[in-house]
Amino acid sequence: MSFNQLKDAFPSTIARMKKDSFDTHAFVLMLAKHHQRAYVQALADQDSETPFLDLHRLIGKALSRSGLLQKNGQTSSVDIFGRKKSKVQCWKPHAALTHA
Repeated sequence: MSFNQLKDAFPSTIARMKKDSFDTHAFVLMLAKHHQRAYVQALADQDSETPFLDLHRLIGKALSRSGLLQKNGQTSSVDIFGRKKSKVQCWKPHAALTHA
């Protein structure tokens, strides 16, 4: 249920993003900041040794399938643990969401 709560929060999180383009890591941080309880519950629901990685992959896949964003290239980005990743998806909101 908690992952569904996170998905339900995608539109409001996208509206909070300050840039026209952002990467998945920035989105995950904003989502976690404004929906802490659902994020922590979804994290706890991951049955693995790498719950952050697994949850963030689920969020990225759900973003891709949501129809709320369009892909806008890739970039290097720092993950939640401060490690630089080689490629992370960038997103561009559809115009209707940037003015909501």
